[in-house]
Amino acid sequence: MAKGEQGYESSCRPTSSVVNIDAVSVETHLLFVSRPTGYELRERPGEPPAPGTEVEEEDGRLRVLKLAPSPLPGDTRRCAYLQPA
Repeated sequence: MAKGEQGYESSCRPTSSVVNIDAVSVETHLLFVSRPTGYELRERPGEPPAPGTEVEEEDGRLRVLKLAPSPLPGDTRRCAYLQPA
């Protein structure tokens, strides 16, 4: 194990792989789905559907109520809020 700046041993190793958060944010969007048991947040590829659009999910047809920023802190993706159509 390597010693860190404050003398603590660490098992962390530097990696060469870098994730570009902005690229991920542009390529995906979130769906905020209302369910009888609560809410579910789902990730989908591409741009979010426009308000008023109906989308087919495993729960059936859902209508987009609004688009808003992601509810996740620090997440720059757009989120489509859905309800049953």
